[in-house]
Amino acid sequence: MCRLDQTVQPGDDANRLHDSRRGELAKGGFLAPHRHPQAEIYYVLAGKGAVTVDGETHAVVVGSALFIPGGSEHAIRNDADELLRFFYVFAVDHMENVEYTFS
Repeated sequence: MCRLDQTVQPGDDANRLHDSRRGELAKGGFLAPHRHPQAEIYYVLAGKGAVTVDGETHAVVVGSALFIPGGSEHAIRNDADELLRFFYVFAVDHMENVEYTFS
């Protein structure tokens, strides 16, 4: 299971430069390999797992942060028994402007 929630409601602020969300992955859960033009940052809030960026896998634990360049193929998975919670930020004003391409 992969759950993705919005953390900040989009407004009509012309200076808004990012959209942030919170994700949750149950034991064995994953977000499949994908890419989008915008850069993204993952920050792990709870649990542990693995993030793969352009074929390179990184173990992640509470406090891990990863920068994912725009256009890079990436995925995240929960390798533990407990829930993996992560915060993610896109360099885009609204999530609806992010176009996912799954591998």
